[in-house]
Amino acid sequence: MNILYAQHVETVNSGNWSSTNTWSTGSLPTQNDSIVIKHDVLFNVNFTVNNVINIESGVGLVYSGNNRKLTLSPGSRLHNNGNLKIQKVDNNAGTINNYGIFESSDELNNNPILAQGAVLEDAVINNYGDMIVKNPGNGASAKLNNNGGSIYNYNYLMVSDLNNNEPGFIYIDEDGMIETDRPVQNNGTIYNNGVFYSPSNFINNNGTITGNGGSFVLESNFIMNNNGIATCDGGPIDICGPDGTMPGGTGLNNIDPNCVSVCGVLQSALPVELLYFDVRLNDKQVELEWSTSTEINNDYFQILKSYDANNWEVIQTVKSQNPNSVEQLTYSTTDYDYNAGVSITYYRLKQVDFDGTDEYFEIKSVSQNLLKNIEVSVYPNPVVDVLFLRADKLSVDNIVVEIVNTMGQSVFKFIYDTLPSEGISTQNLAPGLYNLIVYSEGKKLLSEPLIKK
Repeated sequence: MNILYAQHVETVNSGNWSSTNTWSTGSLPTQNDSIVIKHDVLFNVNFTVNNVINIESGVGLVYSGNNRKLTLSPGSRLHNNGNLKIQKVDNNAGTINNYGIFESSDELNNNPILAQGAVLEDAVINNYGDMIVKNPGNGASAKLNNNGGSIYNYNYLMVSDLNNNEPGFIYIDEDGMIETDRPVQNNGTIYNNGVFYSPSNFINNNGTITGNGGSFVLESNFIMNNNGIATCDGGPIDICGPDGTMPGGTGLNNIDPNCVSVCGVLQSALPVELLYFDVRLNDKQVELEWSTSTEINNDYFQILKSYDANNWEVIQTVKSQNPNSVEQLTYSTTDYDYNAGVSITYYRLKQVDFDGTDEYFEIKSVSQNLLKNIEVSVYPNPVVDVLFLRADKLSVDNIVVEIVNTMGQSVFKFIYDTLPSEGISTQNLAPGLYNLIVYSEGKKLLSEPLIKK
């Protein structure tokens, strides 16, 4: 810091920076002075700080004119406790401490002194107040370029364009939030213990995102390029959309599966959580249905068919509805090539990831003649609290009971080893008209209207 011939200068009146009447010395402050802003001042000049500027609480330093720039030299300091509104700030290895409101409508550059990629003298921004880097007027982009420096956000930071360039470091405290409204480029490190929100693409180019309990709320795509990684430091971080669904993009393969979750689901979990897989014979065709609660990097499903449960052939391929999902997804398809002359036909579901990894689920079967003489009835109908099933044979195994509303939505589905003698509770059903369907061993035994009182 060069403070040769420095003096203490403070404002005595509100007015223009360029007016001598504004300053206690009766002359304009120099770059080497220690400056205190105690009144509202219009910043109508470009100025370089070699020493320190203090803006007190309750007053403002607000730009006047066009292209006004404030430059911090190495070792200099800017302390804002009031309202600082400037067009452009270049922090060249200085320190900015913001406790009030800091607004830049054009560009905020955080420039350390680097040598062969290493930081010789850091440029530091500490935000304890509200820092806004955004053009409020014409919608043009305002940029925060962290060109290898350090940014510590303990409260609220709003940025149009955020570029965190290597070896830049951005820290978000557990009470802090960073919000952007344009694509984010990260080539450095973002350490998030709080909230990072972006409605646009989050692009991690050779960068690292990490943290301890933080969340990345992304409305658009999460993209990992080159050697970008997502990991944790002592606690989990979560990546999710604001509506609780997984963001799109190509980044979910490049995260630490043991501590980075996507919408609350750790990536070390199974790629597909299957709720059920049903097959049922309907006349001369077989209807197949399955449902998942979670899908991670899921490319497609395959339906396999066999007549001996040993030799299998793929008969259909079904693409994933959402390769990365934490919502229930239901699939259905039909085998129109059912051979009624074969006593038993076996079906199996296979799931394949984008990287070729696959998983097989349980085998189900259907039989043309197994249950053709069994009749099932239901009582009472209308029902109040408990529904009972009755078969004309003593034993019916693997019972699937499903209740569907008038919109075709399944509101109850359960698999029983045998007929439930204790009945089926309908207390959680709203009064109205439903359709009751009963299957066993892939065959539909009953389908009739059900009235709930």
